[in-house]
Amino acid sequence: MKRRWIILLGRIGTVFVAMGFALILLSLIPPVKDQGTDFIEMINLQPQTFSIADPFFLSYPLDPQHGLSVNARANHTVKLYLLSVGRTYVEEWIVRRLSDTQQSVSTLNASLLEEFLKSHQSLVAWQEDTMNGKVEVQYVPTKIVNMTLIFSNWSVQNAHINYSIHLLRVIVSSERALNPAKFLVPLGIALTLPWLNFLMKRRRTYLRIFRSQIIQRPQMKTYDRKKVNLIVVSAALVY
Repeated sequence: MKRRWIILLGRIGTVFVAMGFALILLSLIPPVKDQGTDFIEMINLQPQTFSIADPFFLSYPLDPQHGLSVNARANHTVKLYLLSVGRTYVEEWIVRRLSDTQQSVSTLNASLLEEFLKSHQSLVAWQEDTMNGKVEVQYVPTKIVNMTLIFSNWSVQNAHINYSIHLLRVIVSSERALNPAKFLVPLGIALTLPWLNFLMKRRRTYLRIFRSQIIQRPQMKTYDRKKVNLIVVSAALVY
């Protein structure tokens, strides 16, 4: 009875290990571009100002199945921020701090952005400078969130920025695939090891028995001995 349980659990363990590695492979599949979501724009930023990007699809929340790809080029270094909050929230916060509420919030002084970032550090999902005048980034959130993309020119020169944004479709989110894999692979290995140990012991037992029979029958040809060894190994693994 104990032997049957070891074999049963061992075979279940191999299934768990296979499932875990399959999920790991799925998590390595890169996101694909979601057709029809291209947004291309050019903006000019004066020194010490920032601008909030306004692609139509950022009006809707993103989730672990849908990410964002940003490609930007500028004539010098500018900073990009991706905030895990909707554009409306950022604009309302800025308007409350403007003495003249009639001023447009599309292009504003960078000091306002700095103040906002200091008081909302937890909302900064990602930030990066353009290196050699360009930046390419892919971002996939781990939960359902609204996103806001901001370009900021902290220099004393005008910045000319060409950028494109499009949505990414994730086949299987890394988090959803890796979390069960972290559980399945160790559990599968733990269940399989006793079975493998059992197979190795059985293999050694069969070899010892058959080899003792071969010694007692020296007239057996070399070819037959190799054949017997092959049969022993196969029987130990199957049974």
